[in-house]
Amino acid sequence: MAVRPEGGLPGGPIGQAIYGLDSAGMLAVLGRFPDQCREGLALGEGVAAERLAGFSRIVTVGMGGSGIAGSLLAAFLPVDVVSVRGYALPPWVGEESLVVA
Repeated sequence: MAVRPEGGLPGGPIGQAIYGLDSAGMLAVLGRFPDQCREGLALGEGVAAERLAGFSRIVTVGMGGSGIAGSLLAAFLPVDVVSVRGYALPPWVGEESLVVA
């Protein structure tokens, strides 16, 4: 059975059936995920660390799958990370907060 490089799924009738059900093209989007991660890392490396100094907390904004990033950051970073999963920022978010949306 052949492997399709863009998503690692099998070719042949099984792969065609799977791709046939993917009307939104999400498998192709998922196949580009590693490239998006590399691009994000490259963009992050271009940010001067001095620009990130002075923040007392990180506030991530996202709903659904987009909100997972805040939970991951909170688990791994030694600073206060708050994940907002709604439509409005809390009133305590201000100049000392690094907001990532």
